Amino acid sequence: MPCGRLLRHLSLATVTVAAGHASSASTRAGSVYANPDQFEPYELTALQDILEGEERLAIRYELLQRLRRLIAHRSVPHLDQWLEDAEASDIRALVNLSHRIQADRVAVENGLTLP
Repeated sequence: MPCGRLLRHLSLATVTVAAGHASSASTRAGSVYANPDQFEPYELTALQDILEGEERLAIRYELLQRLRRLIAHRSVPHLDQWLEDAEASDIRALVNLSHRIQADRVAVENGLTLP
């Protein structure tokens, strides 16, 4: 699987995992899968307020941000820890995503390492 296609697939999977669980906030801060480096200060504050009141959403957000960074930096060494943490989260969507990544591990690693 070409790297770009794999990264899009994994990125879309993180969007799918997050989309049904994000707050109804109308700003990007409600998008738990978005890159917080692109947020305005008021959006970061809104995001922090949302996450403080929702423990499972905060866990999901942290794991999705780690996956986003892992994909962006093409960091295979961090993949195993992410998979373990996703399994341990007991959040069904993240556990399922972890299983799908593990089932296609060779393609995922190739997508992260090959040009």
